[in-house]
Amino acid sequence: MTERPPLSSAHELLRRTTSEAHSRVDALVGGGLASSEGYGIYLRGMHRFIQVSEARLAGHGVMLGVARDRLEQDLAALSFEPIRPAAPTSPEPDRVARLGWEYVVSGASVGARYLLRQAQQLGYSAEHGARFLAGHAGDPVWPRFLVRLASERFTPNELDTLRDAALDAFSAAESAFKTARQENVHG
Repeated sequence: MTERPPLSSAHELLRRTTSEAHSRVDALVGGGLASSEGYGIYLRGMHRFIQVSEARLAGHGVMLGVARDRLEQDLAALSFEPIRPAAPTSPEPDRVARLGWEYVVSGASVGARYLLRQAQQLGYSAEHGARFLAGHAGDPVWPRFLVRLASERFTPNELDTLRDAALDAFSAAESAFKTARQENVHG
């Protein structure tokens, strides 16, 4: 049995204050993997979100290049083209803001376990079409992130920054999935 990471007050704050934004993203993704077409749209949206996150977290020890590469392999397997990357609109985040973004990016690995089962029901696997989900679902990034988050001490202003950055990341994810639905095109 996997040991659960400690629950910190920062984690509680993030879970409570981002639940509505998280639900909006889940609503865009949920049920979308009922067909190969829907799965391709999911992959396009996640690829866009990872690109935006990679730009926001670049140079700070958050390695998203492998996730992006796996998404591109999966998109090619389904004959979908990636969405063009969005230009970063915010200044480079500070340490606390990066943690807010990491909360969303790392937390996606939890949902990846569920989505991987759906992709497998469509006939995709870690070797073909579901490389990203298999890698993300098997990555211990979420429990490691929670341990890091619990070890931090935040001022009230930093907690606001943490929350705002997580909300910004959820907004970027929501935008990426909406764009993927609107620009539903094959290669």
